[in-house]
Order: sequence, then structure tokens, then C-alpha cells
Amino acid sequence: MSDSLFNGDPLDEQDCHVNPRRSLDGFSEWKIVSRVADKASSRVVKRVIRTMQQITDGIQSGEDSGLINAWDEYCVQVQWQESVLWELYCTTLEGIVYSELPMLAPHEKEEIWLQTASGIDWRFEDEDKREADPVFEPDIVAYILSEVEGAAADWTNPRIRNYLDGGDLG
Repeated sequence: MSDSLFNGDPLDEQDCHVNPRRSLDGFSEWKIVSRVADKASSRVVKRVIRTMQQITDGIQSGEDSGLINAWDEYCVQVQWQESVLWELYCTTLEGIVYSELPMLAPHEKEEIWLQTASGIDWRFEDEDKREADPVFEPDIVAYILSEVEGAAADWTNPRIRNYLDGGDLG
């Protein structure tokens, strides 16, 4: 490649990090934002799961249930039936997610927010009429909580399988 970039220095193809022959079909800034948001939200979801797995005191299913932590119980409730204490689990998860937000970089929060319904609406607003700083943390928390619930719906282990084969929670 003999073109000059920025400061006039010639570049050859091996100096270039982007393949100049690569088609940009399917390439967009929104895909990049989505990938960064997915990576950041996945990181938070993993930490939330770990935190829930560490909660062993006060679990509601009883010692004979075979479930050993709050994450097991939450997974059972998502996969089968919400217990009478469902709101307690939701409040606990919400608090954990809020405690994780400071660990995200500002751009990660923005990119996650852009995946929410509010963020998607904002993207399609007239740029001259857009709010300058629209990011709303409760939207981010709700988005991550939906990701946590999705993870719980897919999560399994021998304890959860055994419980679902004949258990009763709450």
C-alpha cells in the first residue's frame, strides 16, 4: 500500500492493522458497541453469579433440598416456579448489580445503556434533539438483570437437576 496516512509517512500493507482489502459489509459502529456491551455485561453477570453462589446463609429451600446457595435457588425459581420470596431474590440481585456498576468504565456503561430500549430509542432520535447525557443507571441495571435471568434459565448442575426432578421451593 503506497498511500500516505496522517503525517505523510508511507505505509506498507504489513504495517496496517486493518486489511485494506476486507469488505466492510456487515461492519458498523453499532456492532462494535454491541460487542463491547456484551463483553462488559457478561463480566458483570459472572460476578453477580459468583456473589449469589457465595450466599449460603438464609437460603430458603431447606437442608434436604440439595440446593446449597442462593444462585441454585434462583435458578430453580427461574426454571420452574417463583417462590413466595421471589421479590427478595430480585431485590438482592438488584443490589448486587448496583454494587458492580462502579467497576465498569464510563464507556462500558454507555455502551450497555445503548442496548436498552431507551438507548435504542435515543439512537434513532434526531441528533439535534438528543439529550446530551441520557445514560440512566436503572436502565443498565434492568438490562443486566435480564441477562442474569437468562443465565439462570440456562444454568444447570446436579443439585438443580435433582431438585427439578422432584423438589418444591418455598
